[in-house]
Amino acid sequence: MDYSKTLDTVLGQIHVSVCVKPHLGSDYRIELRVMEPEMELPPGMSVKRVRAILLFARSQSGLDQLDYHFRFMTDIEAEPESGEHLDAQSWQDKHNVIVVGTEDGEALLRRMPWLKTEDDPLTFVEYRRDGLNVSLKHIPTGETVGLHYVIAENDNPEPIECSA
Repeated sequence: MDYSKTLDTVLGQIHVSVCVKPHLGSDYRIELRVMEPEMELPPGMSVKRVRAILLFARSQSGLDQLDYHFRFMTDIEAEPESGEHLDAQSWQDKHNVIVVGTEDGEALLRRMPWLKTEDDPLTFVEYRRDGLNVSLKHIPTGETVGLHYVIAENDNPEPIECSA
């Protein structure tokens, strides 16, 4: 079964996919949803478009590994855009900027305390030139995992600098 979604943007295609290694060949359920939430921003702030790609994964016998891949099919080099509880990257040209983000390792560990780390929660999210990868191991029996990527598109330069 194909667990992937492809979205078009002004800077290229975004491809999101899920790879699962179930525990002992067990049954599992994967669901990917694309949503376009309504945005309420403070006065003066703007965003042209926001989409979220939500992942829900569950197995009655647990999962040995779950990889949630985000790839931006563009030649534009990514720039890190991290913040508190946020791992993100941006891609921009002269007229457009796209920022894609997800929860950082600390936020994931707070929400899913059963996650196993190598004493560094930063290892859950990998930065790549073409995207991000969230990798979780040893998901216990009966747990439902929810992950997301949020994609924000705006003009470049942005009407108001919001990162201060």
